[in-house]
Amino acid sequence: MYILVADDDKFVRDILVEFLIMLGHTVHITTNGQEAWESFVEAKDKFDIVISDIAMPQVDGLSIVA
Repeated sequence: MYILVADDDKFVRDILVEFLIMLGHTVHITTNGQEAWESFVEAKDKFDIVISDIAMPQVDGLSIVA
């Protein structure tokens, strides 16, 4: 699976990404909502799953999934 991870908390992001990679997934990492949205648009539906923090700078997680 190709997973987009959007989280501004480095500690949480690092643990989550390490776990997902250990399970064999390909992970694209973003550090804020705007970056996540731009990555999502550029990928043109290539992500299988989006995992997002809700409270992030610039664009929040709820706006990304809306």
